[in-house]
Formats: sequence, structure tokens, C-alpha cells
Amino acid sequence: MSSDDSDSNGGTRRRFLGGTLGGAIAATLGGSAAAETGSAQEDLEFDCWRVHNLQYGTTVTFEDGSYISAADTSDGTLGSPGRVVTRVNDERGVTEVDQDCDPGELATTFTDSSVTVTASEEHALGTAEGAEVRLHYADGTVQEVLGTNETTGINPDHHRTALSTTYRGEGEHADKTIEAIEFDLMSYSTTTYLRNREVGEHLLGKRTPQERVVEVVGASEGAVEYEFTVDGPVEKLSLTDRIRAGDNDDVTDNGDGTWTVSGFTGYPGEGDAYVVNGEITSFTQTGGDGEYVVREHERRVVRSSLGDTDFVRIVGTEAGDVEYEFTVDGTVWKVTNIGTPLKADDNDDITDNGDGTWTVSGFTGNEGEGDTYVVAGDVTDFTRTGGNADFRITVDGREVDQTAFVDDY
Repeated sequence: MSSDDSDSNGGTRRRFLGGTLGGAIAATLGGSAAAETGSAQEDLEFDCWRVHNLQYGTTVTFEDGSYISAADTSDGTLGSPGRVVTRVNDERGVTEVDQDCDPGELATTFTDSSVTVTASEEHALGTAEGAEVRLHYADGTVQEVLGTNETTGINPDHHRTALSTTYRGEGEHADKTIEAIEFDLMSYSTTTYLRNREVGEHLLGKRTPQERVVEVVGASEGAVEYEFTVDGPVEKLSLTDRIRAGDNDDVTDNGDGTWTVSGFTGYPGEGDAYVVNGEITSFTQTGGDGEYVVREHERRVVRSSLGDTDFVRIVGTEAGDVEYEFTVDGTVWKVTNIGTPLKADDNDDITDNGDGTWTVSGFTGNEGEGDTYVVAGDVTDFTRTGGNADFRITVDGREVDQTAFVDDY
């Protein structure tokens, strides 16, 4: 075994493996290793989340178990933003590398039951007509969600436009917890397998990956007493100090396969959480004069005393700043768990005006990046308060005219 402990690449320590050990690792990764590997691979350049000067038949592995395997590396570079490279296997042999570095933000992020992929995940995209996409679920099942000749929606014109695409399970796999996403690019003979490193957190305390978290959250000042019945088991859950089932919330097994929850909450943004395995067959507000919302799966609203709810998203379409403000006659909250490029951040503020309206003051910038909110009520005004970059507004995925946002909404 030969080694190169040079720290000329940001403190990187590289270790070359040859002979039997290298061959065993290479076989695991689906490649082959030469008997002598040291000098043959010293021209590899590691840049935290990517590696340069690769040759044909390469597999790049990341510290979280994700990998990219390519028959043709095209420009000699492979990588995945936000994931640290730890091993390279190509026709010259196997290289392991220890990197103490910051890989930046993830280009592919996971929630409980969805995956959002941005255009910076270039080694997962390829051309629009050449990708197959599969979801691997926590229960061991796999589902193809995009077949050959179907567009990824990210680069339909063969150019990466920095727009994101979100994949979810379909049919019997809907709402399952996702373990990983896999892309096969036919035109480049490349497989990209990206793991959901937060899968354990997303499972929370669920007994099966099909169970989901249901939250009953106050949307105004005032008490909310409620009762709902589920065709299946229910357990109390503590998510945060503000959203957790307490001693004043009761879960009852009815003995016929159904379970009933009787709960109490109040105050905006505070509420109760449950792990639910089955369909909610009824939901009733049994007391109090407060408003409420019922959320599940990535905090998607399924019931509300305020009426309809919508996902509102403000997204930059070019480099530059966008500052904005809008007011809602009802309530509004940030969506923070849908992927870094599109989640509302700390620089986005929501203020309770004390008269039944809430005001959002936000900031975004750069192509394909933006902020997402759930709005329960009516948007009464929208104003651009700063910046000069172009942007777009979508409501439930439908783009609306910026100059007539309030009327269209």
C-alpha cells in the first residue's frame, strides 16, 4: 500500500488501495481494481463534493452512502453538491480519501414523503428524454416514477434552468417514507443513487413507514376542542415544545378497529401531534371559538376552519435580489421542510397584526431559489419592496400574474 499524506488540497488525506483489498472494494462497487494503484491515480483532484480527472468506468461514493456510477464521465468530473466524496473506483483502481471540508447546501433534499431535485444536481439530470427515476422506500419497496422518454421537468429544452422538480410516491406507495432516489441516464450510462440521510428522523416514532404524522394547530387566539376518528391505530407524539399531544388529549381504542382522539389546543402556531395509521373518517370541532388547521405529510393542510388553503411560492428567475411583502386576511406560516432552495428562511418574517390579518416580509434571490408559505385566508395585497431581479409567483403550482396577484388569488 502506498500513500500520499499531502495536505495541499485543504487538509485532504488520500489513501490508495491495491491488490486484494482494493479488488474486494472494487468488486463491491461493481468495478475492477488494478494490482498497482498508487501512482496511476495521483492525478485525481478532490474538491469536497466532487472529484476531477476521472476516467472511464468510474464509481464515486459519498460519506452518506450515496454514489454515482458512470461508464463515461464526459468532462472527467463527478459530484453531488452537499455530499462529501470518500472513495473513487475506476479502471485504474480504488482511492479512498478523508476530507475535512464544507460541501455546501444539498442539491437534492428529502421530506417525509417527497424528494426535491434542483438543476445543480447535474449528474442526475442528463437530457430530458434520457432519464429513468426510481424511489426506494423505507419498507424496502421500489417504484419507478419517471420512465425513459419522460421529461424530468428540470431541463425540458436540454438546458438546466435552475428550476426544481419534486417526486412523490404514487398509488399504493403514496405517502411512504423515502429512503433514496435513483436516476439512470440512458444516454450517459450513469446511475446516481442519493440517500435520504434524515430517514430515521422522518420516521419519527412510527411503527411502519406508511404511518404519518397529523397535527392539529391553532390558527387564531381562542380555545379549540376537537374530536376525530381514525380507521386504524393512533399514538400521541411530541414534535416540539409548541406542537405535542399532552395530558389533556386522549386517545381511545374503540375495540372495532377504529380509534378516537379527543383533544384541546389554542393560540396560533401551537397544537397537538399524533402518529396515525389509517384514514381519518370524521373530524369535529366540539368546543371553543378558535380557528384551527389540520396538517399532515410535509404539513400539507387537509382540514381547516378557515376554509381553503394554498401553497404560495415566490421564486427568483434570475440572479439578484427580490424583497417583497404581502398581507393575508386569515393566517399564514412558513414551509421550511421542502428543500433548501425553496423553503422560507430566517430572513423571512411573519407578523400578527392583531386584527385578524398577518403580514409576510420576505427576501430571496438567485435563479430557482425562493420562499414557500401556506396561506389560509385571502391575500389582500402584494408589494415588491426592494431588489431588481425578476421573479415569479405560484399558487398551488400555478403561476399567477404578478401585477394582479391579489385579484387572481
